[in-house]
Amino acid sequence: MEWRSFIRLMACLCTILFMPKMALAFSCDTSSGSATIAAASVPYTIDATSTASSAWTTACSGTSPGGQQDAMRINSITLNPVFSNAGYDIEVSTGGTWRTRPNARYACLWPSSNTNYNCTPTVGSGTKHNMRYVSVRLKRTSAATFATIASGTTIATIDIWQRSNGTWSNTGGWASVRLTIKLSGDLKSVVPTCDVKDYDSAVTLPAVKSADLKAIGSGRYTAVKKPFTFAMECEYSPKVNITFTGTTMPGTNDEVLANTLPGNENVGLQLEYVNAYNGDKTVVKAGTEMNLLSVADTNETLNFNAWYYYKGGSVYGGKIRAQSEFTFDYD
Repeated sequence: MEWRSFIRLMACLCTILFMPKMALAFSCDTSSGSATIAAASVPYTIDATSTASSAWTTACSGTSPGGQQDAMRINSITLNPVFSNAGYDIEVSTGGTWRTRPNARYACLWPSSNTNYNCTPTVGSGTKHNMRYVSVRLKRTSAATFATIASGTTIATIDIWQRSNGTWSNTGGWASVRLTIKLSGDLKSVVPTCDVKDYDSAVTLPAVKSADLKAIGSGRYTAVKKPFTFAMECEYSPKVNITFTGTTMPGTNDEVLANTLPGNENVGLQLEYVNAYNGDKTVVKAGTEMNLLSVADTNETLNFNAWYYYKGGSVYGGKIRAQSEFTFDYD
């Protein structure tokens, strides 16, 4: 044998000897799986969850804890943007405890007796047996609106990778499984809205003396007020806004409704919103949308006050009348 041929032979042998050891001894019965979540169980209320998907597993066999220390873990969980944009996320269970997506990543599935994060340290039998069961559920995270999501739409995919000889991979002979979770049934569109069930269409303030109005000087007359309310039924937790319109008194920044009857142009009415949750009070500005509720409950009562407002100047006996229309908007 020539010297050059011997060198080439040695180089070839070294290449073979030092190639990474392939994980060919490990195998699972399938490389893909599927599960479904019933659309009828998917909630529209924030923080509520759907029923769990059908539980999924498959059998695998390898060498653990000795030898190659084979194991299988969740490597990634990918949520379809259709669902994240619709205000949903998923939670994952691998045996009794529900975890968020970040916390479920690297959960050990095989050997099934290994409940350690990232399958470390290695424990459990290497005989052929099922992975730990995987279930998922949808959780409502926001009040986002969305169009109907069709049955069969992929909700999420879970990629499961193998470890062999200390390396996690899904290529080069390492086993992998992709679990696909789909929607069963159409998830109907969400249109957050409210129905105004009752409201005070006419608000009558108590009579006051013109002398009393003038005595306090210009501004809101605080001695009397008239509360009025809107009773509403809402669905899908809408954000509730309102806009009042009407003729306003000049020089009041559109915050006082003008008297529409002849005379007494120096007296008007001022409206005020009272937040039932924190007691905050906000003066209504005509023509400007104001937010009343960030997330409405099923039944809401919106509280307002009406006050006399004296601009200053002459005041005469008689009636004061102001008119306003309102428009609700829901997000």
